[in-house]
Amino acid sequence: MLPVKLIKQLNHQDIPKTDDSILIQSLNQEPKPVDWRDLHHQVFSPQSESGWTGKRFDSEFLMKDWWNPETMWFSIDATTNQISGSITLELSSKNPELGIVHWLMVAPNFRRQGIALALLAKLEEYAIDHGATELQAETLSSWEDAMAFYLRQGFTKPVTRKK
Repeated sequence: MLPVKLIKQLNHQDIPKTDDSILIQSLNQEPKPVDWRDLHHQVFSPQSESGWTGKRFDSEFLMKDWWNPETMWFSIDATTNQISGSITLELSSKNPELGIVHWLMVAPNFRRQGIALALLAKLEEYAIDHGATELQAETLSSWEDAMAFYLRQGFTKPVTRKK
């Protein structure tokens, strides 16, 4: 389970076309950090009793110098009003041309419905509108579905040169 960094050059023409019926809201609108923690638990540890604590959420997001509640988005199912997915964008003042994708996740019962694509499209549009020209995402090599998704969306593995 090695981490793999993927990159994508950004431009408006390449923003994925998505289903307009998928509702996307940022954290500064309706969802709350506890909603993110509940979704994380559904996605990554449904058999486990332990999940992320408020303290861990704070250290992963709220205490970062790049944190902005406008750049954490949730998809919300229109029928059930249930949170179905989330994605977060890091835009750093140190390197404003680079956007970093954090925690793209979709609840198991909502997968294969275009939610990840809609979340990524929202993130890409925001990143471009705020000066980013490149996105970076990291996933595990063993997460084949995540790897395939990112590659389908135009991400590539950086070329490493032999010394």
